[in-house]
Amino acid sequence: MRRSPLLRALLVQGALFNFFEQALITLYLVVALRTLGMSTSAVGILLGVGAALAARLSACVRRTVWWPSSWGSP
Repeated sequence: MRRSPLLRALLVQGALFNFFEQALITLYLVVALRTLGMSTSAVGILLGVGAALAARLSACVRRTVWWPSSWGSP
């Protein structure tokens, strides 16, 4: 990995993304539980529904995105 700047950049990007994603999820839970007064069950259901919708929408988007022929099939 020391010789590959691409792998190093991907590692740094992945680490930063995971760090800030976890910080955002933690902040989301604190706001939902304390500020909005939601129950833990409601937060869990909300997260589950959001994940299911994101998976469904990503499947729809993949079919409609234009892929240049030089990239190969998606």
